[in-house]
Amino acid sequence: MGGIGKTTLAKLVNNDTEIREHFTDGVFWEVVGFDRHRANPSALDVMKSLHQTLHKAFKSSKSRPEDFNPLDVDDGIGKLKKALQGKCVLLIIDDVWKIDSIDWIHDVISDTGRVLITTRNEQVLSRPGVGVHRLGLLDDDSAQELFRWYAFCRFRATGHRVPPNLEPLVVEVCHECKGLPLALKVIGSSMSGIFDREEWRRVLHKLRTATPLDTPAFKESLMAVLTASFTDLSPVLQNMFLDLATYPEDCEIPVAPFLEMWATDAGIEDTKEAEWLLKQLELRSLITRDRPSFSEAIPAPKFPFPGTCGSCSVHDVLRDMALQIIRDGCGMLQRKRLYISPLELQQLPNFSQGHARVEAKVISFLKPKMRRDISHLQDKGHDDSEIQIVERLFAGCETPNVEMVFIGAANQFSAYCNSSMTLANTRRHTTVDTRRHSTSRPTINRILGALCRPSSTLRVLWLPDCGFECLPDAISCLKGLRYLGLPGCADLKSLPDSLGELESLQALDLSGCGSLRQVPPSIGNLKHLKSVSFIAEESALPIVTSEDRTSSDIHFVNLMFDLPCLETLRLQALDKEWDHLRLAPLANHCESLRELWIVLAVMVEDNVLCGKGASQ
Repeated sequence: MGGIGKTTLAKLVNNDTEIREHFTDGVFWEVVGFDRHRANPSALDVMKSLHQTLHKAFKSSKSRPEDFNPLDVDDGIGKLKKALQGKCVLLIIDDVWKIDSIDWIHDVISDTGRVLITTRNEQVLSRPGVGVHRLGLLDDDSAQELFRWYAFCRFRATGHRVPPNLEPLVVEVCHECKGLPLALKVIGSSMSGIFDREEWRRVLHKLRTATPLDTPAFKESLMAVLTASFTDLSPVLQNMFLDLATYPEDCEIPVAPFLEMWATDAGIEDTKEAEWLLKQLELRSLITRDRPSFSEAIPAPKFPFPGTCGSCSVHDVLRDMALQIIRDGCGMLQRKRLYISPLELQQLPNFSQGHARVEAKVISFLKPKMRRDISHLQDKGHDDSEIQIVERLFAGCETPNVEMVFIGAANQFSAYCNSSMTLANTRRHTTVDTRRHSTSRPTINRILGALCRPSSTLRVLWLPDCGFECLPDAISCLKGLRYLGLPGCADLKSLPDSLGELESLQALDLSGCGSLRQVPPSIGNLKHLKSVSFIAEESALPIVTSEDRTSSDIHFVNLMFDLPCLETLRLQALDKEWDHLRLAPLANHCESLRELWIVLAVMVEDNVLCGKGASQ
């Protein structure tokens, strides 16, 4: 049963001090997950993910994570058993759906190690000797205590007191939630600070008219109850919540790019207002902010860039609700948001030029976390490869309303958001060769060509971890583009001169573009550019080049500070560049600048250590 508290209980185990002290070699968190719109992760998928986590924690110098390529499950068991030999570890495996994905885990753990698995499918725990703890629904007293805390006590020291005139209504609303923790939490949060009896009666009526939770159609009933909280949101908050649902299940969602994207909306003034609105979703328990990295054996460090580098997550039941709202009985091409899952790709028509019209304002195709081997997305001459189907959608359809497009790898971008910005003297994670694991270069180039049309209404273009070397000159057609996100595009070597013609551009994200060596001076023409990020491992700042690719006398930093509307600048510089930056006079020259973040990267024995310099 979803929403009953399995993951919440497992997190308590994960964070317990005595448990961490007992398991001297570490407590590790691994999410398996199961997106209903893609294939279930295989045993080898989970093995590769776990090996990467262990490799990072144990700091093995004898092998690299990418060297772990077991021939079959038995081979993988042997290698993981060797890695865990003699290790006193606790492996917490969250959200397992099928026994085949994880049955091998019992064969790799040492005698001093333990495994904790959360699942909705009891068959996963059917192996002899496995203890099973079944979570049930809350009794009336516990349900009311949880509900009252979220509705009345979460932000005020009033105990569990409820206004007497609301007491009967509170009891009735709790009753409609049927003891399910997620429903109690979300509905309770939505009623926080509301003391009007008529409003409570209205919500109670909505819950009573929904399908009761104690019927056989439990999932549909739960969706109906949770949707009552969604429909009470303002249109702006509804859109923000649905935008987050385009991110693949069980992936942490990087907050920074979404704040930048939302700030380009006419109804949101800037990133600060966007962050305040995101906080409202958190207060309503529709999202969880800044979830720690449970894959670490030690507590994750705080992010050095407050307010910009956190992450959030959406409970998979709430995400299912959002996707259900997005579909809402509409055909794929008629939806306002087109979230293209691998399963739904097969339902798309065989487009021919100009014979289809897509009504969506948001189109998303992001690869999920567990798909670490994404070779099936590459161009191999197969007509039905996933990325080619996406290409045909953009090349063969009219998209007159599209404002936001997301294409790329969610797992890689999330890694850049979390690991590229570290505290002083913190060793970086192993660099991933994205040229081996990125979206097919020829196909993504054709998709970009199809998007860059003179009639384009595109406002946001987000391409995390895509494998192109340069943007097309035709990008100048996107006159309304306000956000261009290219995080993790490790093959990107240069930007076209035509980039300077994007007269509406407000945010440019080049985080993780480690091969970027040249930028055109035309960037100085971007008079509305407010935010620039360039943070890439082991990379010097790019050189400013003229149209004939000869070096310019203008330094990249000087070019940034000459932007008249620049408010936020995030840069990484190698130590040898630090003395030449002369930041203080430049920062004083840029009157619009609000935030300046500099990560100083120092090369020590072929490893990058980074410290933080900041001026606000």
